[in-house]
Amino acid sequence: MYINWSRVVQQETGVPAQLAPPPAQIGDLPPGIAEYHDVVLPAVNQAMPPSWRLFSAMYTVATLSPGATIRSPLFQYTYYTGLYDDSKWDSVARYIRDGKAPADAQGPKIDQNNEELMKEIMLQAATYSMVERSIVCNENRVPVQPERLIPEKLEALTGGDTINTIENSFITGEACMGWPVPTPGPAVNGDKLAIKPLHMGFSHDNAVGSDAIYDMQKRMGGEMIILDGHNHGVMVHHTDEVAGRVNSYFGL
Repeated sequence: MYINWSRVVQQETGVPAQLAPPPAQIGDLPPGIAEYHDVVLPAVNQAMPPSWRLFSAMYTVATLSPGATIRSPLFQYTYYTGLYDDSKWDSVARYIRDGKAPADAQGPKIDQNNEELMKEIMLQAATYSMVERSIVCNENRVPVQPERLIPEKLEALTGGDTINTIENSFITGEACMGWPVPTPGPAVNGDKLAIKPLHMGFSHDNAVGSDAIYDMQKRMGGEMIILDGHNHGVMVHHTDEVAGRVNSYFGL
């Protein structure tokens, strides 16, 4: 799966996927070697990370293509759609198999000659970026770690793992650099709420994990609606299934 996924990413960007491969499994070994998997797999999995990192660095530097993978339509569809909507897993698989983006990955057609429309899109993009940064950094508890900034930036510029680059931008404080680190707020609870909240989530939410909704309900009280799945956003993905209970909660 990873090999085919990386192949499509390379077709789209001209650079092999800047994402470390997962550990090899028995099925990845040739038939004649598979029977010795107990010896071969540990050796392969020990050698693979540094080998991949060297290959990615050489290719990225030679082609002057840092950050190419994050611009790949397949990466974006996998990361932003497939990860949070398990109903799209088949679409992701077909995209990997055929190398052709599904209709919902291509986005709406935009008349780039429409100056008014383009100004509106640019304004929305700028506003969204600031709003997203405000939400994320308002809860930031990580001061900048100057000693890590240069190594992490070098990692990103030389084809390091794209997911690690995204995560480390927060871990090192880079993503919220210049934003004040707030003092911890008071513990949240619903003791004084006349109407307790309605909590909705999925049993294996890929964004917040499976325990978050239980932790929130324990603190705030209220009713829970748990749906089976790996999605994130009940009202987005299962609107009809919960509409009646949501309407009832709001007295509609």
